[in-house]
Amino acid sequence: SSDLRIVTRKRALPEAESWFDPLVEGFSKLEATYVPSGGTAEPKHPVFAFFKARNSQLNRRIFASVGEFSDAKLFGLKVVAVFFLLIEIAALVIGVVLTRAITRTISSLYRATQFVKEGNFSHRVLVERKDQLGVLGESFNGMTTSISRLISEQKQLQRLENEISIAREVQDQLFPRNLPRVAEIGR
Repeated sequence: SSDLRIVTRKRALPEAESWFDPLVEGFSKLEATYVPSGGTAEPKHPVFAFFKARNSQLNRRIFASVGEFSDAKLFGLKVVAVFFLLIEIAALVIGVVLTRAITRTISSLYRATQFVKEGNFSHRVLVERKDQLGVLGESFNGMTTSISRLISEQKQLQRLENEISIAREVQDQLFPRNLPRVAEIGR
């Protein structure tokens, strides 16, 4: 087998039609019957064809082979592309809306924890959702209500203990500490 190269010199690569018309380079392996001079034919002899082309040229060749339906196929591809683009835009919008809703709820909970940190247990979170974040907000509100009630009970218990302590002091002052000595009567 010999290394024969056939180079086309009369064909020039056209300029790109747009920024999205890259240069495509590659090769294909073909099988050919090779007959050397004065020799026997070699069937299925590998032949490598190297090429350089533009994407736009390849698309024209591919769709030209379809014939009169080439424009319909191209239109169909454009419709499918627009459909998928609309789906992507819808997914993006839904993602942004959900992200904002979640971050707004978490931000509200964070601000509420700052009120609790400062000792304000009367602050409540506005629960607008009925999902896990809404349940978390309701749980937070229940927690602050319980803490407020416990603090109120603790203050009331402290006040009662103070009153008992004052009553004990008053009682101690009313009763003498030592029994008085009484002089002997009629011995």
